[in-house]
This record gives sequence, structure tokens and C-alpha cells, in this order.
Amino acid sequence: MAVNTLGSPVHMPDLVIEKILKCLPTKVAFQACFLSKQWEGVISSFPALNFDEDDDLDRHRPNLNGENDYVHHKTFINFLNGYLEHLDNRKHIDKLRLHTWVSTYRDAANIDRCLEVAIERDVKELDISPILGGGDQVALSKRSWVKRYKNSIFYSIPWLTLVNAKSLTSLNLECVRVPDLLDLLAGPDRSLLPSLKTMSFTAVRLHDCSFFPLLRISSSIEYLSLTACSFEGNDQCDVYCTSLKSLEVKYCHGLRSIMVGAMNLESFTLVGYTNCSFVDVDDAPNLKKIDICVDKLKQLYLWRCHRAVEATINVQSLRLFKFYGSLEAQVSVKACWKCIIWVTELWLQEWFLSNSKNLFTLIEFLKGFGCCKKVWLCTRDSKALIIPESFRKTVGTFPTPLPESCTLNVAMPNPPKPGSRDFLDLNDFINWIAHSARIVKQNPQWLIELFANYTNGSE
Repeated sequence: MAVNTLGSPVHMPDLVIEKILKCLPTKVAFQACFLSKQWEGVISSFPALNFDEDDDLDRHRPNLNGENDYVHHKTFINFLNGYLEHLDNRKHIDKLRLHTWVSTYRDAANIDRCLEVAIERDVKELDISPILGGGDQVALSKRSWVKRYKNSIFYSIPWLTLVNAKSLTSLNLECVRVPDLLDLLAGPDRSLLPSLKTMSFTAVRLHDCSFFPLLRISSSIEYLSLTACSFEGNDQCDVYCTSLKSLEVKYCHGLRSIMVGAMNLESFTLVGYTNCSFVDVDDAPNLKKIDICVDKLKQLYLWRCHRAVEATINVQSLRLFKFYGSLEAQVSVKACWKCIIWVTELWLQEWFLSNSKNLFTLIEFLKGFGCCKKVWLCTRDSKALIIPESFRKTVGTFPTPLPESCTLNVAMPNPPKPGSRDFLDLNDFINWIAHSARIVKQNPQWLIELFANYTNGSE
């Protein structure tokens, strides 16, 4: 780039200036406007606002004993208020990013005003992170502030303002509290946030009784991420949303159970040190990717996912895993006491036996459960798993998919009588594919109920 030695600003295309300003916090970009009228013209029409108090250059000046923290914070807030007045003639804002310290009620009111200004101008993306700090000594001296936030020190998001954001497509919240939304959900206008596609919450306190019903009535949300969030009044996460495609739940310590029902869900991730002990994913035919890595999960149910779903279950303490799906699924279970497998192919006896490849598919499928202590394989009829001895001889020997430490239990609604030809042939086959295998002669009550609940649905 040519260097101007005359002291006057170098003229650059507006697109170049805009790219430079995008890399800067709004306060720094605004100060850069004094370089020339051209820069001032670009910033005045800039569609994205980025206010980050931690990126404020004044914060990085020498500061003895923290005595200037309050001054820096006040300077930042004064600039924020002044800039909002500068926006009076602007018609649209594409994005508002506001990361600031919250010390007093006045700071909370400033955030409210920022949201109002942005929503009035049809903002599309919101990124709000008000963190208690900066002027902690000021906040702690306000008894009313401490009293109000004795159970939650987070800034309470003004949802009555947010619901008017008809153009909002992305909402990223951090360190806020989402209040009770029952009054809004009961109102005549149930099309709340009609354009919202992405919701990302970090360290957010949610009012459970109303947040998840909001998901249920949403027809636009596609991506939901909950990281280190807590839930007031309930420890169960119920995610039922027809439009949802991606769900991430990470390090949400207060959760005890997660229920998921989403027809269009494609990806589900559950990770972190959490107290969640039960997860049920049901009726998600498009779910292709599952990644679960938690330490205290006891029961996991995966029902009717995508035929070729890839599921990685990295859980040490899992006691019960129920799977209802297809042999095409790629399931990997690190450890589990008991797995109950219900695959659709074994309920289509003639189709399963019509192609020898299906047998090898079954064997490859069972390898994913090799780390389990007990595997229960459910089928409609014994004949679905009776492979002629002549065929087995042509195949020869191969490594069994289940090790000696794993017991294969084959169950069906009407098991063959011990000593009958079907019983003997089935017993030969299952002992051919597993070191330790048995036919369940008398179904326990839980299995009888399972057959009763799902037999009709599989036909």
C-alpha cells in the first residue's frame, strides 16, 4: 500500500474501509471516523454495532489498585448512550453485539434501551452478554440490587421487548435470566419471534415452565445451544420443536432428565459433567448424528431415529440403553450394563432372510455393543434368526461380534418351546455369532410391556 507522506488521509474504497471497521469495536471504529469525512460517512451507515467493554482500549491503560475501573465503566456507558442518540436517523440495524459490565439498575436500563433501539430498527442478530462486575463495589453497596438478585444475580432480559423483534433471526444470550413467559404464551399472538432460527444460551437462567413451551409453538427455530444453563422450578429439559435441526446441551449441571421429540432434528450433542441421569430421544426420523459424553447418565432411549444414524455413547455408568431403529445404524457404546435392541429388519422375516448380506450387516451392527454386559436382541419370530447350517458352512469361521464378557439374550413375543426344532436351530445360530448366548424362554414383565407397546407400531 502506498504511504501518504503529506499527512492527509489516503482515499480508499468504501468496501475496504467497511472491512477494516468490521474488525474493530464500535467505539474504536467511531473514533476512527475523525480520520476523514469518507470514514465518517461509512460508519454512519454501518449496519453492525459491536459494543464490548472488555475490548475498550481505555481498559488496558495502567490502572493502580483498580481505582479507575469505575471511571472506565462510566466512560463506556456515556459513549454508549451518546452513540444511541447518534442512531436517530438510521432506519436499519443488522446486528447488535453488547458485552458490558452490570453494576447498577441504571446499567440494566441502558441495556434495555439498546434492545429497544435495535428492535425498533428491525435488528436481525442480537448478542447480549451483561456480566455482573467491573464496578462490583457499587453493586454490592446497593441493598435493593442484592435483594432483588439474591437468588439470581443475572440481568433479566426484557422478553416483552424481544417478542416484538419480528425480523430477529439469531439470538445469543450470556449471563442473563429469561423470565416467566406464561402470560405471553397465553396471549392472542402466539407467533412469537417468527423469524428466529438460531438460539445460543450460555450461563443463562431459564424459567423452565415457559421456555420449553415456547419451543413447542415455534415454527422457525433450527439451532438451539444450551451451555452451562440452569432451570428455575424444574430439572427436566423437554425439547419438542418440529423445526429444530440441531440441539446442543453442554455442562448444564442442574438437569436430571432430557426428553427430545423433533421430526426434523439432524444432530444431538450432550456433553459435560452433568447430573443428568435419563435421556429419551423419540420420533426423530432425520436424526443422523448423536454424540453423548456425560459421566452420570443411567438410562438412554433412542427410538425411531434415522436408519443410518451415527451414535457415539461415551458413558461409563450407563445402566440401560434401549435402541429402536435399523441395522444400518452405526452405534458405538463405550460401556453399559444392559442394552435392549429392537431393529426393524428382524420384524420383516422374509426380507431379512432373502439376502445373505443382511446377516453380515447384523454381525457388524452387534459389534457396536461389544462393551455391554448384557445385550437383549428382540425379534418377531424365531425363524427370522434361523440360518441354515449349509449357509453357515459356506461362510466359514469369523470373529464373533460379542466378546465372552457379553451375554446375548434373544427374545420374542412367543418363544419356541425348549427342545423343538425351531428352538434348537435358533440356539445353534446365536451361539455361532456369540460366545455366550441364550434364548429367553419366559419373558419378564418389562419385556412383555415393551412388546405390547411397540409391536403394533412396527407393523
